Amino acid sequence: MNVDDDDERGLENLLSKADRPAPATPADLAARVRQRDHRRRRRRARRIAAVVLVLFVGVTTVIAALRPRPMDAPPPVVAIDHRRALGELTARIRDKRDAIDALLAAQQQAELTRQIGDYAAQSPDLALDADRDRAAGALLEYAAEMSKRTGGAPEARNEYRRVIELFPDSPLALAAREGLKDIEH
Repeated sequence: MNVDDDDERGLENLLSKADRPAPATPADLAARVRQRDHRRRRRRARRIAAVVLVLFVGVTTVIAALRPRPMDAPPPVVAIDHRRALGELTARIRDKRDAIDALLAAQQQAELTRQIGDYAAQSPDLALDADRDRAAGALLEYAAEMSKRTGGAPEARNEYRRVIELFPDSPLALAAREGLKDIEH
């Protein structure tokens, strides 16, 4: 054994004694006991809370598993008056068709007016024929409208006959004869 080794051991002993806590006084001892008791109570409360939470989740899961599940209910039956709905749709279609027919007629009328203007510039006889055709066309359109609205009432027949009587040489008289045939059949 060496002297240096003894010194080292002595130094280590001194340092370990210095690291030790000072002897506890009775007041310090009571505070430590209270702290330890407080920590134990908190740990116990946490354990009880964890057990209660696990039990709650378990019981809820069991109840949910045992509860009968509702079957998918069929969708509610909604009563629809098909005839009324069909009638409404038919009326809407008819209105749209009438609007389209009116637009087409206006477009044709505009084209006819443009053509009549071109004819009038070429010859007065052509302008007179164009005016006659325009008048026959107006009467024919009126007769067709009356036929559509009234379903072939006597007013529509009279208008077709009037076109045939007033403008027998016009190509529109042929269309009036066709319209009259359609009404009578």
